[in-house]
Amino acid sequence: MQDRYSLRFENGERKGEIVPVPAGRSTVGRRPGNALQIVEGSVSGQHAELFVDEDGVRVVDLGSTNGTQVGGRRVDEERCAHGDRVAFGHVLLTLIDAKLGDARPLEEDVSDAVADVGESVGHVSAESVAKSGRRSKAGALFVALALVLVAGGTWTVLRRGDAGPRTSPVVAVPANLLAAGYSFEDPDAPWAGDEEASAVFLPSAQARVSGRTGMRAELAEGERALLVSADVPVGDGRTLSAFGALSASGGAGGRIGVEFSRGDPTDPAAPGPLFAWSEWIGADSAPGQLTLTAPVPPGARVARVLVEARAGALLGGAVGADDVGVTSALGVGAPALQDGEFRVYLLGRPAQAAAIYKVGRALLGDLHASPAGGGAGAPGAVELALEQGPGRYRVALAGGGSERTLLARVEPAALDQGMATVGPGGYRKHGPEFEREEVTTLLIGKERDQLALRFDPALSVRAVAEGGGARLRVSLGSAGGFELQLDFKEERGRASGLAYGARQAEGDGRLGECLKAWAELLDQYPFEEKLVEEAEGVRARLVQAGLQELESVRAEVERARFFRLVDLYRQCRDQARAVGRRYAGTEVEGEAQGVVAAVDSLLVGLESELDRDEIARLRSIRDVLAASGSSALAAELGTYLSEEYGAED
Repeated sequence: MQDRYSLRFENGERKGEIVPVPAGRSTVGRRPGNALQIVEGSVSGQHAELFVDEDGVRVVDLGSTNGTQVGGRRVDEERCAHGDRVAFGHVLLTLIDAKLGDARPLEEDVSDAVADVGESVGHVSAESVAKSGRRSKAGALFVALALVLVAGGTWTVLRRGDAGPRTSPVVAVPANLLAAGYSFEDPDAPWAGDEEASAVFLPSAQARVSGRTGMRAELAEGERALLVSADVPVGDGRTLSAFGALSASGGAGGRIGVEFSRGDPTDPAAPGPLFAWSEWIGADSAPGQLTLTAPVPPGARVARVLVEARAGALLGGAVGADDVGVTSALGVGAPALQDGEFRVYLLGRPAQAAAIYKVGRALLGDLHASPAGGGAGAPGAVELALEQGPGRYRVALAGGGSERTLLARVEPAALDQGMATVGPGGYRKHGPEFEREEVTTLLIGKERDQLALRFDPALSVRAVAEGGGARLRVSLGSAGGFELQLDFKEERGRASGLAYGARQAEGDGRLGECLKAWAELLDQYPFEEKLVEEAEGVRARLVQAGLQELESVRAEVERARFFRLVDLYRQCRDQARAVGRRYAGTEVEGEAQGVVAAVDSLLVGLESELDRDEIARLRSIRDVLAASGSSALAAELGTYLSEEYGAED
């Protein structure tokens, strides 16, 4: 049976499309699962309900951000008739009753049919933001907003009932580097969304603090939105102060940040960006001003201000932002740690990331921990702290007991010198991509530029190439932190001692001791490149020589088996035992023991066969002696068989 009622789209990409309205209850919204899904930024995830009964169609708004209108009037619940204009956000439709005709729309600008909706206006489609690209200006977004809000060339005055304007005028901030986009009043403001994010910030009067509009992100469970400013030039010896007015509702949280970079993303040798973030403001916090002071890291040339919104895994929500800007002043931020020529900077307030430099060269950047899940209060931040130690430092992570992942980027200057890990099976070198379980030590760089991350308990480490560097992921589990080592003077001294002892042992023929010393150097003190190379070379040479000796023994074992030579078997067994003793405590000893066991098994079998043949021969002689009347000799031979071979008649 054909549905009596339907809705026809009067604007947007679906203009002219007709969709049926089924009998009973159906929902309208942006998310999948709604009977009528409208993928448009001004439409809420679950926007409204439609009820079809014998009296017609009734529409009920479900608390949507941008409202539901019937006949240009915002409604909470309304009975609709044939030909009525119904607007969900800024999407306009016409209700059609099949019994009454087609209800052709009037030849007029349908945007005029969407009236002022009070507190929530100015949403445009997410598709238009995505097309703009991550670094493009958001002028098109604001132009789209203007088309909705402008009438007769002026902005619509937004009011709450008859109470007049809700907010104060925009007050300029002296030396604001984002003056052109401050407070989001300018249609050509240089802000853009992140095309990789699952949600978008859109202009909204509901988010305004001053002026006519702010920016607002509506988020479903687990969604994220990111708003990015234009680049501003920065230089060494300066400090940025970012600020913004944020609010949050539901299960969402928001924060502001600053991204620092060298300004040339096409240069594979350039280090990646660094991020400093403010604290989170969540639904359980009062809306207010967030500020972030961030010293410019060494080598950074441009910066961008960021506004991030995240929703928890179980509950969506919304984040509003307004009056976001940044100023610059002279002032060098001191590193959190200085160890020789190494500098460790903690970024954010509270500190949520770290970067390690050596004489101004970036070695490790964007080191931060991310929780496996996220609540509204702090959905994506783990506070870091450095605890002092002699040559080693404890990087403590707040909120122990929950699952976290440690992320960091090995910069090109360090990756060019290599990475290595220590774990079960010993020391291993790696390229920019690898995965290894149960890692106790992760080594980055070499010689005087080397640093180490030590894990207790052992952890899983994975690396993937990222530009000219590599992105690290360490599954921390519930570990409360890890150890950072920057000074290896003591370890290098021990390595030199082990190398001296290994050389002496090889000269004396104590190859097992030699190999064990080199193995200990690789597994415990692999901090001197020349010694590491010597250890790997000597181990490979000696192990290969030992295995070749055992191959020669195996060849002799085959000859002994072919010719049934008991004495040769025994010689082979003795040779294998001698090789095992020389290589005691190494993998060669294990191989030698395998050869000895194989020879013993073959020898037992051959000796058993030879015994059976000898018993049969002696019995034949005994029988001949007995038949020839030499019973005494036959009796003596029978006694020998019994005593020597245990043979009984």
